[in-house]
Amino acid sequence: AEDLKHKRKVAVKVLRPELAAVLGAERFVQEIKTTASLQHPHILPLFDSGTAGPAGEFLYYVMPYIEGETLRDKLNRETQLGIEEAVRIATEVA
Repeated sequence: AEDLKHKRKVAVKVLRPELAAVLGAERFVQEIKTTASLQHPHILPLFDSGTAGPAGEFLYYVMPYIEGETLRDKLNRETQLGIEEAVRIATEVA
């Protein structure tokens, strides 16, 4: 998405109402609170969060958009990481 006010690309995570009905919105709200409390060079900060839709049925949060491959995509593509790369990634997120 595009943050028009600040002229930057952002990623918006939205909890659809049908998923909220199954998982419970509380879990998503807890994820928002946890994300907001984290401060680490390798963890993206939370820019904003809230509700949208006519009845506020969509919960969302906004984070910086980062171009590139996710770790999940990399593992799906490569199946297994080399030891050096796995240690490097684990060290960066620890």
